[in-house]
Amino acid sequence: MVWEIISTAILVALTSFGLHFWAYRKGVEEVNGRIQRPSKKNEETGEKRSKKERQTGNTVIDKWLGFGGGFYGTVAFMKFAQIELTQFFGFISDLDGMIAYFKNFGIHSIIAFFIDQFQNFISAVIWPVGYLGSYNWLELGVLFGAAYFAYLGAKNLAKSYVLQAQTESLRNEI
Repeated sequence: MVWEIISTAILVALTSFGLHFWAYRKGVEEVNGRIQRPSKKNEETGEKRSKKERQTGNTVIDKWLGFGGGFYGTVAFMKFAQIELTQFFGFISDLDGMIAYFKNFGIHSIIAFFIDQFQNFISAVIWPVGYLGSYNWLELGVLFGAAYFAYLGAKNLAKSYVLQAQTESLRNEI
């Protein structure tokens, strides 16, 4: 259990730092302490923004924000990446399976790919369920608490790094 807490906290911290650092560097706004896409309505004109106007221009950040952008979204994004990478490395390590896949490639392969993506998304979104049967409530509290504090610490560290870099940049311009 101790190793699970430490490894989860480290993974959450690294994911949180990377995503927040990247988002802050891209100039994505923070609303109520959480990175968010621009609102659906333009506050100045009152017009509805298109889906493209709400994108950040970065596929990774947009995918993360699709999961929510906060603690839950960060862990869901991390779980999604873990699932995808595990499947990818499993696919490329099975040479016979890879050859058979491309040999039989067709519309069914494309449909299966999208179904698999949807299943991976659902698995990532319901990430807490994977812990419920394995640990008691106290252990879950410690695990989630450690992960949350790792998330917050990494988020604040990323923000301070970006603010420091921006401050240095402004000083150099003067």
